[in-house]
Amino acid sequence: MLENLVRTAIRKENLDINYDGYTATNHFGWKYKVSIEQGESCFDVPYIKPLEQKIVLKTGCEVSDQGKYLAHSLAHELGHSETFFVTTPILALIAFAGLSKAYHEKCIKTFLYTCATVASYRLVVDEAVAEIAASVNHGTIMMDWRGDVSDIIDFSRRVIDLF
Repeated sequence: MLENLVRTAIRKENLDINYDGYTATNHFGWKYKVSIEQGESCFDVPYIKPLEQKIVLKTGCEVSDQGKYLAHSLAHELGHSETFFVTTPILALIAFAGLSKAYHEKCIKTFLYTCATVASYRLVVDEAVAEIAASVNHGTIMMDWRGDVSDIIDFSRRVIDLF
């Protein structure tokens, strides 16, 4: 049923995604098996396993239009599949250079900076590149960054309220 919602949303949004309900093909012609799972919490996010050629979409937390959300998530994950061969080597280079420098200097501070840089790269650069690829290759409208920032602030407030 969710597969039909995604296919309908792809047609309605006029997205350039080749999706038959079970597999999706990126612009290089690589096929990925797509499965849709029920998200257990707001922390469940869609992901891609490039080596297994598998994309797992998760239903959104507090999302009014699941089909549109899942279609855009699929485009974003396909964006990862089209850019991982560029972003992953850069990430490896950053990690190797930082860890090598930390080892030679025997400095824990350099090691911690490297860890922070790698995490920041994964959270910011890799996601931004995938979103740009989804926009350029699949016709999605790039994220509303102001909306996302306000969502992050709201989410942070909720987490703080837990304590």
